[in-house]
Amino acid sequence: MVTGIAANPRDTNGLTPPNTNNIEWWSDYNVPDMPILDFTTMRASATATSTLNFRTNIAAGPAIRCTGFAATHGTCQTGSTPHTTAANHSPAGTTCHFFDANDHASSKLNRLWYWDNDVIFSGDMTASAPGGCHRLGLYGTVIVRGNMTVDNGDCYSYVGPVPANAWREYAKLTTASNDTAVANQYPADNGFQTNRLTFNHGGETWTGGPIAANTDVGFRGFVYVGGALTLNSLTDIAGTVWVVGNTVNNDTSGERVNVFYEGNNPNIPLLNVVLARVTWDEIPASNIAW
Repeated sequence: MVTGIAANPRDTNGLTPPNTNNIEWWSDYNVPDMPILDFTTMRASATATSTLNFRTNIAAGPAIRCTGFAATHGTCQTGSTPHTTAANHSPAGTTCHFFDANDHASSKLNRLWYWDNDVIFSGDMTASAPGGCHRLGLYGTVIVRGNMTVDNGDCYSYVGPVPANAWREYAKLTTASNDTAVANQYPADNGFQTNRLTFNHGGETWTGGPIAANTDVGFRGFVYVGGALTLNSLTDIAGTVWVVGNTVNNDTSGERVNVFYEGNNPNIPLLNVVLARVTWDEIPASNIAW
């Protein structure tokens, strides 16, 4: 049941109608079952595309590798030798260390990335990073069975889809609504109860939002973390995030982590069939014989 707050109470009578304001549905509806992810199939997919347990501290890694990472997350530099890290970022054991995901050859190909255990995403956070932005930028499905740590900012700029009814997320009952005739009150806002169908991540912003360059993202797609998600540096996400454990935000920039909407549902293999009600209209039986 969605009870809201004093200024916007929403459902005040439990399961007794009305249970909606014709924009949001508050109570008395069935919640679909949680999906059961087919990890075996997804792991096989990552094996086929060389995106299984990827790490950059091996000889087969890309030319750009991390050669030093301070606790301040500000001195990670590019180099041509396998990286060495401070003790609190050691890639020892089963922890994979992925440096500069944005510049990986497959990072924008909508691949499936799979890690059996923990993974640390790092990058060059210096203002004078040679050759562009060497940080985080992955498009596809990210499956981490252990803990995931983000130790660098994001770099992925693109024009992405926005659902036609995205404005409903910003509708309120109160007169002090944050969806009015004024445009640009939220990403892709195009006025009262309407929004544009695309948004330029990394190229535009909204009223009260970050500068346009900071609306780029680190992940685009579906992200699953079987353990804990730790954010040591701000990174935005476009799509869906599922964290089984705790989420810890250690970023001190003062900005919030944005999870943007995407138009398509994640196309991932499941072991169960999840049925959800998509309409509340009753369709009467037809008198016409089949």
